[in-house]
Amino acid sequence: MQSCFNVETKPQHPPVSFPYFYAVDESFWSLSNYIDWICKNMRILPQYKTCLDDFYDSLKWIHENMVIASYFRECAGKLIIDKELPETKELIRELKIQYERINNERYRESYKGAVKHDNDYLNDKSMDGFESTFDEPYKDTIMNEMTLKEEIMLPSSKGFNFYKDSFDYLLSSGVDVFETFHNYQAKVSKSCKFMTPAYWGILDLTNETLNGTDFTDKDIKELAQDFANSIKWESVPAEESVQEYFDNGCKRIYEIDENYETLKKLDNAIQYIKINTKGILTEEELKMSLIFPLFRGIFTSDHIQNVWGEIKVDSLNTQRVDMRSILIRTSNKFEAIYGKVVGGLQPIVVPTAHEEKRFLDKVALMIVMRDSLNDLLMKCKHVFDEQRMDIIVYGWLQVGLKLNFYAMDWRGNGMYRFGLIDQCTLPLNKNYCNMLEDTYCVLKSLENKLLETEQAVRNLFSNNVKGKCRGLVAENDPRLNLNKA
Repeated sequence: MQSCFNVETKPQHPPVSFPYFYAVDESFWSLSNYIDWICKNMRILPQYKTCLDDFYDSLKWIHENMVIASYFRECAGKLIIDKELPETKELIRELKIQYERINNERYRESYKGAVKHDNDYLNDKSMDGFESTFDEPYKDTIMNEMTLKEEIMLPSSKGFNFYKDSFDYLLSSGVDVFETFHNYQAKVSKSCKFMTPAYWGILDLTNETLNGTDFTDKDIKELAQDFANSIKWESVPAEESVQEYFDNGCKRIYEIDENYETLKKLDNAIQYIKINTKGILTEEELKMSLIFPLFRGIFTSDHIQNVWGEIKVDSLNTQRVDMRSILIRTSNKFEAIYGKVVGGLQPIVVPTAHEEKRFLDKVALMIVMRDSLNDLLMKCKHVFDEQRMDIIVYGWLQVGLKLNFYAMDWRGNGMYRFGLIDQCTLPLNKNYCNMLEDTYCVLKSLENKLLETEQAVRNLFSNNVKGKCRGLVAENDPRLNLNKA
C-alpha cells in the first residue's frame, strides 16, 4: 500500500481518520479495511459508532475538498453512495459484532494486566521494604485486628495555637496528650506495630487508626483543631485569568491569546491530560498521565525542584515514593513533599488497589515524612524545641482519581502530628476538565506553603548558628522517634 496524497497536496486540518486515507492506497479503501486498520494501530479502541462516523465524515470531507485530486474524490464519493446499499448496511451490522468482540477481549486483557501489575507490586517485597517487615504468621490477620475508621479532614484554622509547649501538652479536659499517646504506643501488639502509626511516633489525626486509644472523640477534635491552627492551611482561589480558562472548558490557547504567557504551562499540562487519560490505567500510567503533568503545569516557583520516579528515600532502601519536592535554596536541600500513587484504575474508574495496599502506602508515606523531619531536626542542636515545631512537611496519596493531601509536624517528646488537610477528585473525561480548577487551587496553595516551610528552615539554621556561636542555647538533642523497621 502507498499513500494516496503526496506531501505537497496533503490538506491542512485533516479529519480524525485522515491518517488512514493518507497511509492506505485508495484501491483498498473500505469500511472493513478501515476497522481492521483501527484495531491494528490503536491501543485503546474507540466506540464502534465513533469509528463509523469518522470514516464517513472523512470520506465526505475528501469528496468535497477541491485541493484533492478528482480521482480520490470520486473514490470517496462512491463509498458514500454505497453506504445506502442493503449489503453495506448488513456489513455495518456484522462489523459491529466483530469489532465489539475484539474490543471486549482487549478490554479484559488490559484489565487483567492492570490488576496483575498492582498485585505484583503489592506482593514483590523488593518493591517496598516496609511491607516486607511484617511477620508472615501475622500478615493475614493484621487488617482484621485493626479496624480502620473513615478518614476525617482537619477543621479550618482558627489562627491561634494554644498548646505550643514541648514539655506539657494538656487538653481542656485535663488529658495529658503525651502520656496518653505513649500509653497507647506501649499497648500496640507485635502483629500490628509496624503498620501502626503510633509505633513510629505518629499521632494520626485522620482518625483512621486512633481506635483503642484513651482519647475521646472530643479530645480528638481538640487535637485536630490545634494541629489545624498550627498548619494554617487555606486553599486560595485561582487568579481571574485561570478562572476564565476553566470557565471556557480548558480550550487550547495559542501565542496570540492575551494570557498565553501566564497560562501556557497549565494549558500544556491539561491538553496532555486530555489526550492521555483514556480507558483503564496501570499505576505508572495513572501517575504519568494525571498527577505528573499537573505538578509540572501548576508549580512555577524556581525555589522548588520536583523529582519523579521510583525514588529510594532512606539508607536501607526500605522506603520508596513516586515524587519528592526539594527546597533547593535551603542549605540542606530540605525535602518538603513526598507523594505516592497507589495502584491503577479499573473499569468504571474503580481503583485497582485494595484497602490494605492503600493503608500500607499511607503508613509508609507517614514514615518518610517523619524521617525528613528527623534528618533536619538532628542537625540543629542549639535551638529551642518551640523553634523546631515551626517545620512542616507535606505528602499526598493518589488512589484512583482521588487525591489526598497531608501535613506533618514534630510536636516534641517523640510525637509527630499527621493530618488530612485537603482532598480533590481528578476527572477522567476530558469534557469535565474544568473540575481541575479545584486541583489547581490546592496545588497552588501547597506551593505557597512550601515557600513558608523554606523560610522556617532558613530561620531554624540561622537560629542554630546564633545559639551555638553566641552561647544563647546550650547543645540539646530533640526527643525524636527513631524506630526503624
